[in-house]
Amino acid sequence: MKLGTLVVYVKNAIDEGNWFKKLGQRVDEKSAEYVVVDLGDGLELEMHSASSESDTEFVDEANRLPRFSGIYLYLRTSDIDSDFDKLQALSPHDAVVKRPWGNREFLLESPSGLKVMVYTLPAGRTQRAEYDWH
Repeated sequence: MKLGTLVVYVKNAIDEGNWFKKLGQRVDEKSAEYVVVDLGDGLELEMHSASSESDTEFVDEANRLPRFSGIYLYLRTSDIDSDFDKLQALSPHDAVVKRPWGNREFLLESPSGLKVMVYTLPAGRTQRAEYDWH
């Protein structure tokens, strides 16, 4: 099996889609209440406006706080400093920081509270799986 789709219920799917477009992601607006963000490699992030859902289970989940606790989407870049400058309108939480494992990264938060970490790998690394986590 392979993960194909992440589904999240948000207050306003169009606002979320527009926010992800500012990150340079491909967004397909399926309707006024439903958008799909192409995360690459066949992985999609579906966002549905909670107000459009008739099933109370999903509406309740969409309105539960805290939102997206402990969930981060990681977007890799080759030029972290340039992207940090370009994305100032999205109000990054902090400056670019260097993590103990070597990544340089900064955090953004979508209108519904989905956390997106923009990062770059340390020199000589080509993927996250190469880290020595111990």
